[in-house]
Amino acid sequence: MLLLLTAMLLSACSETANTLLPASSGKPYEVVLTSSDTAAANMVNEALAKNCIGLPQDEPMFDVTQTGNGMIDTAIRMARAIVVVDTDSALYRKASLQYEKNAYAEPQIVVSITAPDKATLRKDMPRLERLLTELLTRTEMNAAYKWLDEHNNPVAERTAWNQMHVRTRIAENLTASKQGQDFLWLSNDAPQAMQNFCLYSYPGNDTSTATFTAKRDSIMKENMPGEKPDMHMTTVKQTVGQRVVKEKSTVRHCYVGLWEMEGDMMGGPFVAHALVDSARNRVVVAEGFVYAPEQNKRNLVRRLEASLYSTRLR
Repeated sequence: MLLLLTAMLLSACSETANTLLPASSGKPYEVVLTSSDTAAANMVNEALAKNCIGLPQDEPMFDVTQTGNGMIDTAIRMARAIVVVDTDSALYRKASLQYEKNAYAEPQIVVSITAPDKATLRKDMPRLERLLTELLTRTEMNAAYKWLDEHNNPVAERTAWNQMHVRTRIAENLTASKQGQDFLWLSNDAPQAMQNFCLYSYPGNDTSTATFTAKRDSIMKENMPGEKPDMHMTTVKQTVGQRVVKEKSTVRHCYVGLWEMEGDMMGGPFVAHALVDSARNRVVVAEGFVYAPEQNKRNLVRRLEASLYSTRLR
């Protein structure tokens, strides 16, 4: 069910917008949670507020605002993500999750979690948590992907194709650039919330975490030096995690972790997608990394991740 849900939401990137709906309110990854059952709502809140993976400091997966009436009234109807939790033994026989997209505004997701009682909800929370967080994340990713379609950088995208033979969406604010051998870097070059997007490749088809980390270190050392000769970007190896995302025609090897500048105090999170290009006997990596000292980084990283999901070899 989770794989089906993921595929369905990824395919929604190309859906035509309903222009009759008003724009939703709130920031990405903000959720309004409403229920008349406080204990049940707290279970769902706890799941949504778990820390993001791959960030240098604690940040929740979602910023939750909790209300107590269990109704979608005018006060919350325009929110971009609404989760309604209801427990009633007369109405429900098992725990379930249903959702509706763009019910009152756009982009928007309204999720309904129901169960006969709190004990049943607690028992099924591991399953419901996976479905709920994946659903909300993919909804936000699709919204970011749509934003990229309207605010992209065509010049940088042509450069990515001409140099790397990769098709990808690149945000319009990433205007600073650097090219190297099988390497392309783009950045907004902001002093306080720097977002960076890279494309690079290495020979073969090995996408293991150890090989990816070693190749990343080598490529970044050559192409992303610091201000002094002994400074260069490196990967904090013990922080790197990998998962595989299978789409219709693409298998993505997704990595998250932390980077730091050897010989300097700079550092931050990164996320990368590796695609095996059998036709050219290479692994192509699309990566986003952030430098934002003393700031929250979740949304900065996830906006870059939308570009990664858009990356295709053909």
